[in-house]
Amino acid sequence: IFFKAGTILNNSQGSILFSIFCWLISVLAVMLMSLALIEIASARNDNLSMIGWTQTFNNRFIYKACKNFMAYIYLPLTYFYMPLYVVMSVQDGVAAIVGNGTAGFGTSVDWIIMMVILLATSAYFTIACGYSSRLGNIQNWIITLFKFIPLALAIVLGFWSLAENGLVSNVGIGFKPINPSTPNDMYTLSAMSPGFGLFIAIAAIFFAYDGFYVTAGMQSEMKEPKKTPLAIILGLVIVTIIYLLIAIAMSLGAAGGKPAGFKTWLAEKNLTWLYTVFQVLIGLSVLSIVNGYGIWTPRFYNELAKNGELPLSTKFLAKARTEHPTVGILYSLVFSTPVIILYSLIGALGYLNTGNYDASILGDSLTRMYSFGDLMATWTAVGAFTFIIFIIVGGIKNRKTHNVYVKKSKLLIPSAVGCIIIATPAIFLTYFETIANLFLLFKIPVPTNTIEYNTYLNNVLIPRIMTFVVLCIYAIAIVVPIWIEDKLIIKKFGSLDEGDGYKMEQIAKITNKPLEEV
Repeated sequence: IFFKAGTILNNSQGSILFSIFCWLISVLAVMLMSLALIEIASARNDNLSMIGWTQTFNNRFIYKACKNFMAYIYLPLTYFYMPLYVVMSVQDGVAAIVGNGTAGFGTSVDWIIMMVILLATSAYFTIACGYSSRLGNIQNWIITLFKFIPLALAIVLGFWSLAENGLVSNVGIGFKPINPSTPNDMYTLSAMSPGFGLFIAIAAIFFAYDGFYVTAGMQSEMKEPKKTPLAIILGLVIVTIIYLLIAIAMSLGAAGGKPAGFKTWLAEKNLTWLYTVFQVLIGLSVLSIVNGYGIWTPRFYNELAKNGELPLSTKFLAKARTEHPTVGILYSLVFSTPVIILYSLIGALGYLNTGNYDASILGDSLTRMYSFGDLMATWTAVGAFTFIIFIIVGGIKNRKTHNVYVKKSKLLIPSAVGCIIIATPAIFLTYFETIANLFLLFKIPVPTNTIEYNTYLNNVLIPRIMTFVVLCIYAIAIVVPIWIEDKLIIKKFGSLDEGDGYKMEQIAKITNKPLEEV
């Protein structure tokens, strides 16, 4: 929420009312998704969440695509952008109290230093929390003791600033005219119409609710499973109220709708120390998410390895079934390390400062990385929601085919139809924006002046092309492994069914279970 309020306000063309409307529409979509997933989640009792649901309710291609998305994109990228948010907040807070005017590392290769920090953070939490969930739990309790402070501070500071200074300059009740001050502001899909901005803002908000679907798969852990719908609705309502209070407070009282927008105002009151505490605690709060993924990710990969669903995992079946998720830790490191390196390169050298981060304080390369991290955070959440839509459609089809036994819910059909109507346009336009912006390049005149051309090259052409390239990398990482895996299985075993049969035989042999049971 601290990192999305500004983006949503920007996509809402500076209108606080439109921004609130986007939040309400988004939470409605999330609530409907949650209610639709209740029936779907009753079909399985494991920890695979979306992957398990796609395996049950969708065809083989969707299942494999979801598995590849989670294993090769979603989880590795989480170790890219979440630590970025941690460092960004701590960096800005410390720089404010030190008073040297910069939050960067003061070198020409700041992005490399940042990349090393991301790699080290990923490795620590993967290995430490992977080997000891108890250590991860202790770390999480320590962080949780402090994480509610910045939530309260954001609300108090926002409304305090509003009462004292009035609306910040970039916020209003209605839409503000878009001023194409730079070439990149011209001819973008989100700037062409408030309608496009609405759906793109909704997709950005999805990131703030990412992970809600885990609740729908926890009915077996609840004392009163029948109250699951009520628990989900109440939980989402409470979270939404907190989110709205923070989003409204920061949008009205902080420049740009971001925590950094309080810096100047607090400095004028000789309260820079409070700003530092605020930013450092935000970073610490985000660290709890990294810690949580450090506990879960190795066990998730280990679960996939147990089922022979990762490259070469049939060779590690025996080791994957030991008490410690050593195999999962190995896969987590192998998958996350190259992704962090690749996306650091693309973000620092091939993207644009679309998040309006202060380059004079952070430096060019870090502002680009932070903006790229914002985009990747949105894309991973939208990717997860895409597969949820597929799952829900599969659940609707199951009502006709009855292929899968489920505990039927009266809420499935109305909830499914509602969330599909709301979420599908937002998901589509989020992906389509990248393609549309690429074609809109033809509307932007290419400067003949050398200085202006370099600006055009670095701020318009390269970022739009690289964003499209990243979208292609997404598609390749999801689809190509399916094709390669199928080709290798058919070549070795003659057919996909024979390959699956061999995998089941290996699992039965290692677990000492009858093949029929496996």
